[in-house]
Amino acid sequence: MPVVMCPFPDCVYSTDYLDPAIVAALITAHSAVHTLAPAKTGRVEKVKRPTVTAAGSSEDWAYYFYAGMIMLLPPNWMVEIK
Repeated sequence: MPVVMCPFPDCVYSTDYLDPAIVAALITAHSAVHTLAPAKTGRVEKVKRPTVTAAGSSEDWAYYFYAGMIMLLPPNWMVEIK
């Protein structure tokens, strides 16, 4: 079988003058090079941070204060005291 060039543009791969079954296997194996392109990932939305406004209710203020205080506590703050 004659020399076979890679059908992808800008690719310089070609097979040698070999048996048709070997050439087909080589081109098939080479096609994996073109399918390993990096996957495109979508943009990840940023998480909205909690906000407090002056017009918020007392429940909003209490939640915001409590959530902030929990973040400041050490990791073992719920240890049982004997």
